[in-house]
Amino acid sequence: PEKVFAAIATLKESGILRGDVFCEWGSGFGIATCMASLIGFKAYGIEIEDGLAKLSTQLARDLSIPAEYLCTSYLPEGYEECEGIGGKDLLPPQATTSGGAIIDTTPLYDGLDPGEVDLFFVYPWPGQEEFMMDLFDEIASEDAILLIYQADGETTVHRQSFNDEN
Repeated sequence: PEKVFAAIATLKESGILRGDVFCEWGSGFGIATCMASLIGFKAYGIEIEDGLAKLSTQLARDLSIPAEYLCTSYLPEGYEECEGIGGKDLLPPQATTSGGAIIDTTPLYDGLDPGEVDLFFVYPWPGQEEFMMDLFDEIASEDAILLIYQADGETTVHRQSFNDEN
């Protein structure tokens, strides 16, 4: 936890973040979400397991830490994952119907717009790092940051940037 705390605090103090909204994907017990809140973020944890989401909420409440936990998947509605070569692949939703009508595929979590998140954090399962970066590239807004805690104890940081040529 101390390396995660140090990385989050360093990013907060560096001035490179555009705001103070934090989102932990797969928050488990919610430790990183609570730490982010203590550092000064409006902190959200996303956890699909109902029991863990309830436990995290209770832990934060017991410690008087303002953090919000959403019991949902970190894959917004319409997004899917499938087994690919070397790991999981992200399947974004279709942007048009079979008749060619445009569908709004703006990703949303219940109560949280990923486009408003300034710092995403994830401690992915081994081999899932690239998948999480693909998800970040797909749903994060420009200048958002993804902090990944690696299994070897290292952290990596990625910034979302859009190329005008796209």
